[in-house]
Amino acid sequence: MSHSAPIRVRAVSRQCQACYAYAVLKLLLISVLLGTFLLPAAAASGKKPLSALRATLISFLIAELAYAFFLRFVYGRML
Repeated sequence: MSHSAPIRVRAVSRQCQACYAYAVLKLLLISVLLGTFLLPAAAASGKKPLSALRATLISFLIAELAYAFFLRFVYGRML
C-alpha cells in the first residue's frame, strides 16, 4: 500500500475570503431574483392556462428547494 503525501492547502487571506463571500452572496441574490420573476414568467407563456399555471408552480417549487439547499449546505460552510 503506498502512502501519498498530504495535500497542502494554500493559505488564503481574509480579504480574499471576504471578496469570495461577497461574490457568492451577490450571485445568491441574482438567483433569487431569477427564480422569483424570470422562471415563472417564462413558464407562464403557454397557451393553455392550466398547464402554464402548473409549469409556473413547478418552477417556483424547484427554485425554492434549490435556495433552501444552498442555504442549508453551502452558505453555512462559507461562514
